[in-house]
Amino acid sequence: MAQPDLGIDGKSLRNLTTQAPLTANHPEVNQVTQLQEMLRAMEVRLSERITQSEQRTSAHTDELNTRIDLTNAHIDKINAQITHLAHKMQLK
Repeated sequence: MAQPDLGIDGKSLRNLTTQAPLTANHPEVNQVTQLQEMLRAMEVRLSERITQSEQRTSAHTDELNTRIDLTNAHIDKINAQITHLAHKMQLK
């Protein structure tokens, strides 16, 4: 990878005055901050999607539980009718 031309050829890299501009202009160093920001944004988006998915799953579960309760109530009603008819038949 080509190094940026900072106009400091021939200068010593032993002091911070020269090293700081080199570090600040080095693409890998600059990309770390951008990558961290990108990863934070991805984390937020993923967290939101997970939360939405959990909410949808919870809503579906609640809906299914309601339908199961209604079905069980209907089954109980039918069973009561069957029991009532069986008693009637035994009495005859």
